[in-house]
Amino acid sequence: MGFALKLSYSLPRLTPRCRDAMPENGASQRLPTDRAFDVVVVGGGITGAWTALDCTLRGLSTLLVEKADFGGATSMRSSRLLHGGIRYLQQLDFRKVRESARERHFLTRSAPHLVQHVPFVVPTYRNLRQGHAFLYSGMLAYRILTAGCQGGQADSALKVPRDRAISQQRIKSLDLVQDDAITGGRILFEAQMQSSERMTLGVIERARESGAVALNYMEMTRYRIFENQVSGIAVRDLTDGSLGEIQAKLVINAAGPWCDHLNGDASLHGLNTGFARGAHIVTRALTSDYAIALPSAFQSDGVATRGHRHVFVIPWRNRSLIGTSYLESDEPSDSLFPTKEEISQLVDTVNQGLSQANLTHADVLQ
Repeated sequence: MGFALKLSYSLPRLTPRCRDAMPENGASQRLPTDRAFDVVVVGGGITGAWTALDCTLRGLSTLLVEKADFGGATSMRSSRLLHGGIRYLQQLDFRKVRESARERHFLTRSAPHLVQHVPFVVPTYRNLRQGHAFLYSGMLAYRILTAGCQGGQADSALKVPRDRAISQQRIKSLDLVQDDAITGGRILFEAQMQSSERMTLGVIERARESGAVALNYMEMTRYRIFENQVSGIAVRDLTDGSLGEIQAKLVINAAGPWCDHLNGDASLHGLNTGFARGAHIVTRALTSDYAIALPSAFQSDGVATRGHRHVFVIPWRNRSLIGTSYLESDEPSDSLFPTKEEISQLVDTVNQGLSQANLTHADVLQ
């Protein structure tokens, strides 16, 4: 089975829309069982949404199915950051560093109305791995590796500002961290979405405008197998219980942590090595103009790291968005709410790093 595939296409722009123009929740179209698709994408989070848009812009007939709300699971419970790849510098994954910086640039240009830059304060300490020289060296390497990744950015306001040093006195004057061990720090910038949900819905609407069919509350029940090959999927419409089958040349499983569950029914086994839960909480505002990266009690798995995973305290809608916690798990969870243990992880980390925070579980708004 072959494809008539476009190898490239122009940059898709996501158009600002009012609430009434966004994709509806609930299947608003009949299940298209009378046609075959080039591609069926299973999972309507941000990965599935962009996959469907990419396939559509390459000239492939595409169907996107989602069992619940579009972007209503992992994509909704994020830190709302478009990471530029600095985290992969810790693993010495230089290819991923550049790829992430390019993708951040791509998303910023595609949806400038949904993205803004937020400054992060990263404190430095007297020990070697958390000292200024180590952090500066890492940022210098990052700038070299990502040189040219913002090429063609016509609007200078969309370019990510360069990192810079911040003094010990300045950090203390901001009432961010009151710790005598701090020697100063650096300010680095990340791209922030005020609404990751609107980003996901905007991508899906753009895919629909380009010819894709996108249906939510449409649950994949099994793969359709013909002559020992996947030839589509069977689905259940959760709005009325009806069943149907969709023929496709290619099925892309973009179901996130539920990928293996879907693959297992067809004896398709992936490379999953385990699961980890990462939770965020929303509290009263602890910072206003700056986000801050606080070392947590959990060791980083990087090669060249500052020693610990970081918890971010990010200003968001006149509140603070705090995350992420880290808990290993044997299986994915359908729960979208943090456990008491996860809340305690985050509250304790913030109270240790921000002496004026005095957070309790009662301060958690979401």
